[in-house]
Amino acid sequence: MSATATRNTGIAVWILGLALPLALNSAWVSVAAIFAIYGIVALSEDIILGRAGMFDMGHAVYFGIGAYVTAILNVTFNWPIFFTIPFAILLAAAFGALLAAPLIRLRGDYLLVASIGFNAIFVLAMQNDLFGLTGGSDGITGIGVPSLFGLQIESQNAMFWLDWVVLGIVLLLMRNLDGSEFGRALRYLKQAQAGRTRRDDDRRQPAQGENARLRHRRRPRRPRRHAVCGAALHRQPVLLQVHRIGDAVRHRHRRRPGLDPRRAARHRADVRPAPGLPRLRPIPLPGLRLRDDPGDGAAPAGAVAAAGGAGMSALLELQGLGIRFGGLRAVDKLSFTVDKGQIVALIGPNGAGKTTVFNMITGVYRPTEGSIRFEGQDITARRPHLVAAAGIMRTFQTIRLFPEMSVLENVRAGCHLRVRQQWWQGLLSLPSQRREEAALAERAHDILRRLDLDSFAHDRAVSLPYGVQRRVELARTLAADPKMIILDEPAAGLNDNESAALSETIFGIRDSGITVLLVEHDMNVVMSVADKIVVINFGQKIAEGGPDDIRNDTQVIEAYLGRDDDEEEGVS
Repeated sequence: MSATATRNTGIAVWILGLALPLALNSAWVSVAAIFAIYGIVALSEDIILGRAGMFDMGHAVYFGIGAYVTAILNVTFNWPIFFTIPFAILLAAAFGALLAAPLIRLRGDYLLVASIGFNAIFVLAMQNDLFGLTGGSDGITGIGVPSLFGLQIESQNAMFWLDWVVLGIVLLLMRNLDGSEFGRALRYLKQAQAGRTRRDDDRRQPAQGENARLRHRRRPRRPRRHAVCGAALHRQPVLLQVHRIGDAVRHRHRRRPGLDPRRAARHRADVRPAPGLPRLRPIPLPGLRLRDDPGDGAAPAGAVAAAGGAGMSALLELQGLGIRFGGLRAVDKLSFTVDKGQIVALIGPNGAGKTTVFNMITGVYRPTEGSIRFEGQDITARRPHLVAAAGIMRTFQTIRLFPEMSVLENVRAGCHLRVRQQWWQGLLSLPSQRREEAALAERAHDILRRLDLDSFAHDRAVSLPYGVQRRVELARTLAADPKMIILDEPAAGLNDNESAALSETIFGIRDSGITVLLVEHDMNVVMSVADKIVVINFGQKIAEGGPDDIRNDTQVIEAYLGRDDDEEEGVS
């Protein structure tokens, strides 16, 4: 059953429940009132368990704290019942924050067991008459009758109406929550839990890459000429595929070594947008458009890059960047800059440390040495959400969409950092919140149209072909209104036509005023889009320059394919 159908069913049950006092005796009306109370508790539990997907069973504790605070203030201090409710809410919320501090990083069964443990602790504390206020196992007696505007709520029917009205208000608030950004954020959190195991595998990837490097060092590094193919597999040339550079290897003694510029040059000339996939244009939404909108009179970033980089300033600067995992050095004293309006490619064999560099830039890993500066500000120690808020967004090697959510909801997730509404505004569905929701929806639809994804807007992300999912991930990144996007192998798994369309899309992103830094294994894509290429091997930079420079760099050839026996003999 869909969320909308569930909400409608709850509203229908609530409406029918209004007539219960007319059809039932007082005993059953009392049961219905208790049902309403526990329905409120269940709805609050549904926020964490149902929407956020977190196995937290601590709500019984908050429910108990609210009840005890109300009873203690009424009996001991003679406060009116309704006057005690705000204080009960505040104290329960404070205890919830205190409970969350040690449990915030727990997931799954660990969170479930820990929260159940807190329930047991609370019950024991109350039964042992904490501070002499809780009455021990007998509880608190002598609680007064609630009154509202001088009206005593004494009868079973009156208590039922009160409880049932409060339940209706909570149902209304839950409906508003589902349509707010805060409600979507809870659902994003739930969907993210499904991919947690995969993310843990990605976090272990650098160490695996380092182990691979050590294995490589124990193997021969200079293969015989007839073993070029085996050497290529041994050196893991994912970016410079053997079938694309075979001519350069076979004829390296007849001409200067190169990376087969003919094929890359043809690819650069042949890049055309796929049908229905135009170049990106600035978004015409006030306050929500991409930065450096050419419509404001500013020249597109691509025009600056095409003019030879005149007047460009460094947007991202890496100085002496390094990181260790135990005794393994994944990245060693890496330095390079990315100028505003550039498309820069970071390439190297598998295990060279490319994704590790991306993880350090985006705050996933903290460097052990060196610095990272973005727009002149040091972001070396910033956490990922702060890096994203600064204007750096990224995609991943493996697609990380919210699989059971629609394409539109996935793209709207990219707008989360730019949302101004507070959670309470979403609960109350204020006019300002509704206006912002409409603007965000229009922005998401516009991005989908620009990437030819509008026909998939209401399809589940998991049901889409791989190439379309890649474009959805890119659309989500653009929705965040970034200054720079980092693309980690965006062409992985794409066919030649899709790769050509991707190249055109990257040009459009750059022309919209967004700087691009990418890692890519497809040589044609790299050579066709990159203004500058940085090559790393074993975590160290071995070359930097334009496509023509990198294409003919001897160190780059050797990093991927090893050294020829004849060359070794000539050197000796």
